[in-house]
Amino acid sequence: MNRLLYISFAIVILSVVIIVILSNFKESYDKNTPKFKLNVIIPIRNRDKELNEITDVLEDIFKKQNIEAKYYIVEQEEGAKFNEGKISNAAFIESLNDNFSDYYLFNDVDVWLEDTNIIKYNVNTDDIIRHPYGQKHCLGCFFLTTKKTFREINGYSNNYWGWGGEDVDLQNRAECKNVEIDRSNFKYRGKKNTGIIDDISGDSISTKKNAHNQKLKIKNSNKYKQNPNSIYLDGLTTCKYKIVSRVFYKQNPKMKKFKVFI
Repeated sequence: MNRLLYISFAIVILSVVIIVILSNFKESYDKNTPKFKLNVIIPIRNRDKELNEITDVLEDIFKKQNIEAKYYIVEQEEGAKFNEGKISNAAFIESLNDNFSDYYLFNDVDVWLEDTNIIKYNVNTDDIIRHPYGQKHCLGCFFLTTKKTFREINGYSNNYWGWGGEDVDLQNRAECKNVEIDRSNFKYRGKKNTGIIDDISGDSISTKKNAHNQKLKIKNSNKYKQNPNSIYLDGLTTCKYKIVSRVFYKQNPKMKKFKVFI
């Protein structure tokens, strides 16, 4: 009986020692494993509450996924209709000055993960665009890609003023240049239990108010099909803007927030 107790006690002690050793090994491994570097572009206008929330959520996710991120938060100055595509191009151009990473996340300010384990951001997106959530007719909400690929499609069109159209146009650009859009394990926007927080109130804006954008995306789609190289007449290569102000958001040097006049 005493021998059995001794053996049981020894097994317990040995198990504890093994757990401690494995825990220390994991901690040492995590510290020594190179972090995946990621540029994060977030276009905004008057969305301070959402910006505070999404940056907190992303930082938590990136810590768990061993990612070192650099943020480029771009805000359009008042005075003209919102142009998400053009200010996203401006943010991308600004990021090139830092040469921090070849990998990019473009993320709307009002869309983020509720379940932090459902999507991996530390993935290789060489020569593709990874689009895990949204609608399949457009590259909306958020997507991952590389510097090379975004340049290949010449970024967004600069001509979509007001809400809507730029994300459809971006997908048309990718398709006309035969860039693969990876939607494996895709989650549809508007479905229940996606594990993603998403403010879809902007979708209630009628197409009538965006008549210009609706006509433009059809016109551009036809143009891209006839001549794929026509994308180089409008986009990163023609994006003109002026930096109005610069700050470190939350006093964090890795979160660059700047306002642009376009």
